[in-house]
Amino acid sequence: MNLDSLPLWKRMAAGYAVVGILVVFCGAAGGAGIFWLGQMLTQLSGPAWNTADGAMTAAIGIQAQIIASSEIIHDVDVERNQKRLTEQQKITSEQIRRIEDAAILTPIQLAPLNSSLQRYSTSLRELLASHQSYLTSKAAFKKQAERFITISELLERIGDAQVDEMAATPDKAVTWNTGLSRRWDAADGGMESSIGFLTQLFYLEQLTAGQDPVRCRKEIENARTFHREAMELMLATGSFDANFSATDADGEYEGRSMSEVCRSEFSSVCKTMDDYIASFQKVQSAKGQYNSLADAAVTAIEQIEVDAEQAVASIISSVAWAKIIAAMAILIPLMATIAVGVFAGLNGTKAVARPIEAAVDILRNTTGVAASAITQMTYSISSIARSTERAAAVSRGASEVADRGRASITSLGNAADQIDGVVALIESIAGKTNLLALNATIEAARAGESGKGFAVVANEVKALARQTSDATREIRNRLDEMRQATDTTVNDIGQIFHVIREVDAVNQEIARAAEEQSLATGDISRCVEATTNAAETVTNIVAGRSCTTVA
Repeated sequence: MNLDSLPLWKRMAAGYAVVGILVVFCGAAGGAGIFWLGQMLTQLSGPAWNTADGAMTAAIGIQAQIIASSEIIHDVDVERNQKRLTEQQKITSEQIRRIEDAAILTPIQLAPLNSSLQRYSTSLRELLASHQSYLTSKAAFKKQAERFITISELLERIGDAQVDEMAATPDKAVTWNTGLSRRWDAADGGMESSIGFLTQLFYLEQLTAGQDPVRCRKEIENARTFHREAMELMLATGSFDANFSATDADGEYEGRSMSEVCRSEFSSVCKTMDDYIASFQKVQSAKGQYNSLADAAVTAIEQIEVDAEQAVASIISSVAWAKIIAAMAILIPLMATIAVGVFAGLNGTKAVARPIEAAVDILRNTTGVAASAITQMTYSISSIARSTERAAAVSRGASEVADRGRASITSLGNAADQIDGVVALIESIAGKTNLLALNATIEAARAGESGKGFAVVANEVKALARQTSDATREIRNRLDEMRQATDTTVNDIGQIFHVIREVDAVNQEIARAAEEQSLATGDISRCVEATTNAAETVTNIVAGRSCTTVA
């Protein structure tokens, strides 16, 4: 279908329809882009954030557990740190579930973390259990050591009494073989036994303080051997074969041999000491394993943090691409809208300008022909005036009528010139409309969330529409003037016909001139008809009806 064959209003409507479709597509593309960006930002602020923040909080929780467990092992505010440890374990578990629920990382990526945390939790339980066993062994050793010290002090007093008895009878003769050796071994054995036991306690304290365990254990064994030998030497004197009385050691050992009780308590204290050392070493081993697994768990969580940061970076990159794609989806239809708007404006302007220019040319040509015909008619009337006085008078009347007709036709020419000015005004308005359409498009692109700028441009477009309406009314007024001038010309021509009939009745000599006048009148009539057609063409253009070329 040829667009030029359609009425102007249909062409304008088609152009506006295309622009509307492109605007809708542009809005849809913008909405889709905004929705896409919203989805990505939601993921960035939701699952991605939960993963990164959960990993960081879980790492802090593991480190807090390490601190709390260390203080528990060192008996620092145990109750508070046990509560703190439980709370941090709960927080860490919640953060791990938070990471899993975010579903940013795959199960394969989370598998090392879960495995590390499981081993870490197991080692923590073993550490706390071994520490509890250590505390139990320590308490048992302390209790047994106190019992043994009580027995040792009692036996040492008995041994010292052997020497004190000699001091009480200084004049009594005694030799090494007659009792001095036995008394000396009883007193000195108790003292050396105490030295041996204190030496064991010293190196035991060194061992639990973190000194070289091999050396400390060797020194403890040496001191224990020394202790055992001194004790056996002391007990071999026979001074401790007697039984404990009810008053000794609160009667706990009443009726039992002192040497038997001493050997029994020595064996017990050695056993509890060995248990104490073994439990301490087990705690140290569990502590080393726990520290290693805790470091591995922290490393695994830090890897999760790295993976989460990479996921966030990937989403941010996708957001950047989404912004570009959304901008292109808006910009391309926007440019197409501008192009269609410019094309529609130019096409409409040309469609209006061509018929008006043709009508103006016709009006100008008609004015020239009418002026020429009127001149010929004036010459004929002058010839008739020379023939007869009455014909001259009538000719003068016809001349005056012709002058009025010429003035009317001239007014038609002036009206045509004014129509040309109106056309220029319409073209100016069309140019402004195109500029405003561009401004409106730019404002729409900037609008984003608010459309304030577009509203301002829309008001300007409305103002230009009012100017266009005023210009249309101006064209109609000029056409009315042209029609009035045409009517005046027709009336004047009728009067000219009347004058010609009078001239014909007065003198046959006027016949030839009347014929010439009739021909001239026919030319004027055709010119008037052409002028009427041109006016109708302009009227159709203004009214939006289909226009035909005026021949």
